Amino acid sequence: MTYARYALVVFAVWSAAARAADAPVKKYDTKTASFAITYHGEISAYRDTSVVVLPGAVVVFNAVGGPPGDYAMKTNDGTLVQKGLRQWQWSAPRIPGRRSRRRSVRSMLPKA
Repeated sequence: MTYARYALVVFAVWSAAARAADAPVKKYDTKTASFAITYHGEISAYRDTSVVVLPGAVVVFNAVGGPPGDYAMKTNDGTLVQKGLRQWQWSAPRIPGRRSRRRSVRSMLPKA
């Protein structure tokens, strides 16, 4: 490689790096909600989370932190009973099997 080509390659790499340094920093999406849920002693503020239970098991969910307001939770499987302003008791279906439905914190967003 001649000196002129080498200098051209170095300049091209340097200018590309300089442009990248001038670009605004993209904010990383942590995929968290404005509140958290607690269950089995765990706390999760992620928009999507998993809970693994045995058939017929009972799980108590609590919404903690976050903005004031009425919170709601819904499910397609099992039985869900609201126990308090921000507390629900969910009983898993008694029939064993894998459920392909996703439960997410989005279903617990404050009511508008």
